[in-house]
Amino acid sequence: MTCKVCLDYYGVGGGSNHFNLKNMNTFVTGSTNLKISTVNDHEKCTAHVKAAAVNRAKQSTPADVVASQSGRALLALKQAERSRLQYLFKNAHAIAKQGRPISDYTWQCKLDKAKGLDIGNTYLCAKSAADFIFFIAGSARSKTVQMIKQANFFSFIMDGSTDISGTEQESVYVRVSTNGCVKETFLHLGSPMSTSSADLYQFINTLFNSLGIPKDKLIGMGSDGASNMTGCRSGLATLLRNDCEDFVNIHCLCHRLELAFRDVVKKVKVYDKLMTLLIGLHYFYKKSHKNKTGLLNAFKALAIKGILPPKVTGTRWLPHLNNDLECLERSYAGFDAHLATASHTNAKAEGLLRILRDINVVTYALFLKEVIAPLMQLSKKLQRKDITLADSMVWIQTTAEMVDDLKARKLPKVDEVLETKALSGVELRGKIPIMAYKDTHIDNIVEAMQTRFQLDDITSPIVQATKVLNFSKWPMIRNEKEKLADYGNEEIQFLAGKYNKRLLVVDPTFNEHDVLSQWQRVKLLAKRLFTDNQRTQPLTWEDVYDEECKNVFLIIDILLSLPPTSVSCETSFSQMKLVKTSRRVKLGQGTLDNLLQIKLVTPTISSYDPEESIDQWLTASIKPRGGRRMNYCRSKNVSMISDETVEHVEDEETSTAHTTTNEPEPGLMIDEDDEDEAEDDDIHLLNKYDTDSDYCSDFQAEDFNIERIMCFSKQYDLD
Repeated sequence: MTCKVCLDYYGVGGGSNHFNLKNMNTFVTGSTNLKISTVNDHEKCTAHVKAAAVNRAKQSTPADVVASQSGRALLALKQAERSRLQYLFKNAHAIAKQGRPISDYTWQCKLDKAKGLDIGNTYLCAKSAADFIFFIAGSARSKTVQMIKQANFFSFIMDGSTDISGTEQESVYVRVSTNGCVKETFLHLGSPMSTSSADLYQFINTLFNSLGIPKDKLIGMGSDGASNMTGCRSGLATLLRNDCEDFVNIHCLCHRLELAFRDVVKKVKVYDKLMTLLIGLHYFYKKSHKNKTGLLNAFKALAIKGILPPKVTGTRWLPHLNNDLECLERSYAGFDAHLATASHTNAKAEGLLRILRDINVVTYALFLKEVIAPLMQLSKKLQRKDITLADSMVWIQTTAEMVDDLKARKLPKVDEVLETKALSGVELRGKIPIMAYKDTHIDNIVEAMQTRFQLDDITSPIVQATKVLNFSKWPMIRNEKEKLADYGNEEIQFLAGKYNKRLLVVDPTFNEHDVLSQWQRVKLLAKRLFTDNQRTQPLTWEDVYDEECKNVFLIIDILLSLPPTSVSCETSFSQMKLVKTSRRVKLGQGTLDNLLQIKLVTPTISSYDPEESIDQWLTASIKPRGGRRMNYCRSKNVSMISDETVEHVEDEETSTAHTTTNEPEPGLMIDEDDEDEAEDDDIHLLNKYDTDSDYCSDFQAEDFNIERIMCFSKQYDLD
């Protein structure tokens, strides 16, 4: 019989700490005496008490250390140094918040010294800044974990992308709802072994376990439609559903909208020609200062407020395509004037001019702009952080009706071009198009939206039940008072039955039969608040919350916790690319995660309070992060800040250059439909060209774009 606590401290047979024992302790080497009195005597012995104290210290959290008597005494002794630390921590926070290199911390400290600020003579190097950033990010992460633990339910959102070094990065957000108040926060950026569903499953489980997040509160996930996420046999959602049968996966509604649009235009030849024109204009004016200057002079001569053509590829969101179409219409006369001049000596300019003056391309661009307008507005609404599934489904239905109404509407700009055969005073070429594709295009878009937004058997009943969350659909809005009594009863009963086990775990007093009576009370309260003539703000569930109806609000919190989109992850990737640039490819994984934690979660520079981070830094007991000696200086004269600073400071645990890339094996880069699941899960190691990936399907390399322009230009000669 042995003592595990003593074994961990003293080691087998006494180990390196054997000198601490006067005689060989039998509970280290193995005791043959199994009497209870022997165990009690061992618990009271000095060796065991010391080993137990060390074990408790190792397991204590930073909050426990701060709250302890010794921690409070330590903080009191170091109170005089806190003012200096506040300057240093704020400097480190500002650097991370603005996405600056960590080495900037050194000259910031020099500047503070020049201003006459008392910041001391220690912890003024870039390495210290990395330590400060570690604790600032840790403090923010702890608040997020605490928020999850205090909530009854939570969902997570996950999406992947590659950074500048080719490393696969997975961004994880969490979404909770407490008493009708929804919060969505960044949690982690990490690199899994691969993008296969099995490795992603291990990645998310390891993350939750390391942060102490209770997985039994997990109810849903938001993701794109890639098969490693939504596969019905071995996708990540399926693996998580095996752990929890009522788990729900929501395929990002923004991605569905983009896919619905691509389904319609991917086989349209005139769309291909239009995209070749837009991409060609961007390359033509971006790569040449002479061409750019000539275009700006053309704008000035024609007295038009034109703009340079933006990049239409590299992103899949519809608002970007709409901006490019607006640029084409607004700057059309300037493009035509400059290309007409440049075409005498430039074959590419001649090819672009021929496509630009094609009446079929121009009318299609104007028609597409009218069709995209409601889709763009929907995309922007779906990208809002405060949306719910109920709001999203209402907007989607409304947008589909608006697109369908375009068939009966006149398009003034298109009609003007067909009548005058000119745009902005420039005469167009080609036969006047019949525009027979107008109704077909619109019908196809409506049909594609219905197909793409169709829900599976598991998700559909829950999403349909979310309609009770949208106050605009309640009968009281339409003055149908007699229907309010029965409104939502079936949905609430369905949800109470489906999540009955979960609800009983959260609240053992939950009663499925009392839910309907509480639901009636909530409806009457909402009606009273809605009819309040003095109310100026839209009604929210946080306003309606009633402590007496806690059973109903547990169900409401479940629905509000489900994420309708994965747009938040796309935002984190944009920030990641601003932080990890081509000059910072050796940035460690842990440091990158900490920097993003500060950029996305912590308060602004002016409102940041470093007190909590300072407390954790001062009481850290484990080296190399611990062992603080604020006024310690080496006996040797060392300059305050070394002139040779390291450009990029990596995480302690990844001090070596992190340049490993996940190169795909030959034959693994395949293209497949996003709804189908691959037969071999390893096929998703780096499947960048999945139809529901972040890569734009309209992308054309510059050389390929030139070939397309020349090809279309030759077709005009044949015509």
